[in-house]
Amino acid sequence: MKLISQLWFRLLFAVCTALLASCAPGQPAIPATPDINVTPFSLDFGVTSEKELSLAIQNTGSADLIINNLSGLAAPFNLVAPPTLPFTISPGAQQVLMVRFTSATPDFSSQTLIINHNDADENASLVPLSGTGLGTPDINVTPLALNFGAVGYGQSVELSFAIQNTGTGALTITSLSGLAAPFSLVTPPMLPFAISAGAQQVLTVRFAPTQGGFFTRFSDSLVINSDDPEESPTSISLSGAGTRGLGFPH
Repeated sequence: MKLISQLWFRLLFAVCTALLASCAPGQPAIPATPDINVTPFSLDFGVTSEKELSLAIQNTGSADLIINNLSGLAAPFNLVAPPTLPFTISPGAQQVLMVRFTSATPDFSSQTLIINHNDADENASLVPLSGTGLGTPDINVTPLALNFGAVGYGQSVELSFAIQNTGTGALTITSLSGLAAPFSLVTPPMLPFAISAGAQQVLTVRFAPTQGGFFTRFSDSLVINSDDPEESPTSISLSGAGTRGLGFPH
């Protein structure tokens, strides 16, 4: 009898325990939330006239991340093909953005890209941007023609021209070519050479005819190659005449 009582007690205890467990409230579910992660934390474009860098907006959370706004950018920074706002990033996914820096002046610039989102644990994400422009060279050659007039054989005439840099960045002269006798450069510079923004380099051309007919015309072109993105090469027309009589330099 005692054994039967113990068995009934254990059975009753098991049944009550099961009933209590079934009636107890369940544990509350953890709510799904987005979690933003932006890499890299900053963009440094260095020293350049134009460059593009990318950044990734990642969602490491368990709910959709909504990007409501992208702001804070102005020249010389801009977004390349900016996405339509707002946009959604699914859990585990990312959105890559391209930022372009373009500067025609040798100045330092800095701004901050502000990313507004629905991640409740973080305020707006801030991405510092910085870059220094190289500037753009602009070649200006004056004059574009040198007329040496009539010069007696065995004599010479020298005329000068100026290579000016009217741009905002250094101008590099990579070559000076095209001259042949009786034209030549007087004290030609070492190549390549640079001309700072707002500065100039003066060069001299000599016309020295040595032989020919009673009155012989000569012509040539001095070709100047540079890193001006819009005006290279630049040519200077040269002309003169050799005579057996007295010369008449122009």
